[in-house]
Amino acid sequence: MIRHLALSCLAAALLLLPGCVKQEFFITNEQTMGNVIDGRFLSDQGIWYDVVQEVKAGDAALLAKESRALVLCDVLENTSTSAEYSYGVRLKEFIHVDEIPVLSERPEEEAPVLIDLAWASGAYLNFRLVYMAPEPETKEHAFSVVVEQEPTDRQEIVLHLYHNAGGEYYGAPLQEGGSGSVEYKQHVRFVSVELLHYYSSSDKSMNMRYTVKYRWHKKSEDGKTYLPETEINEGSGNLM
Repeated sequence: MIRHLALSCLAAALLLLPGCVKQEFFITNEQTMGNVIDGRFLSDQGIWYDVVQEVKAGDAALLAKESRALVLCDVLENTSTSAEYSYGVRLKEFIHVDEIPVLSERPEEEAPVLIDLAWASGAYLNFRLVYMAPEPETKEHAFSVVVEQEPTDRQEIVLHLYHNAGGEYYGAPLQEGGSGSVEYKQHVRFVSVELLHYYSSSDKSMNMRYTVKYRWHKKSEDGKTYLPETEINEGSGNLM
């Protein structure tokens, strides 16, 4: 069972870069989740990030379109005012994050997907997902969740994560390496689901416990096929 990991561990594992190192007036390799709004990046902790330098030419243009993202940057200056907290940053990596819907009914297809990492930030529960598909993908792979248990006095929410592969992944048993002449390869996707509306306003800035169910293929005992099994990812985090 894969346990909840901190976001700093996520970025370090993903980008193979050192963790956050704070110096006087300077922070390197700052990792944060948030949303692009009006050409600026607003972290889930409520801090604005303004790009004043970029490592890869053209990366700053990624902030032209509103989206959710995982950002790696160096903080060059504190530009906070009485009205807002803000930083001037050197943008090093911008990873698009899909915001996935909450469905009222379970979808027809439940293709395999692995929750590699899960963590809470701001009003969101975030996942690093791994799934198998041809390279390049020929179908759109969509993800969604169904709430199986809304928060109770224990403040625990139970979700089921679904993967719609558009028929591009056939389910179990699957021969290792794909089916027939199609070769399957590992793909990674970052997604977020907004959960704050499941909690009353008095519950904000509190610890939330979550359980997420999903289906992934495990190797059979003979090692020749993959069999689908329901897995569970559990953890906790602060909603803000």
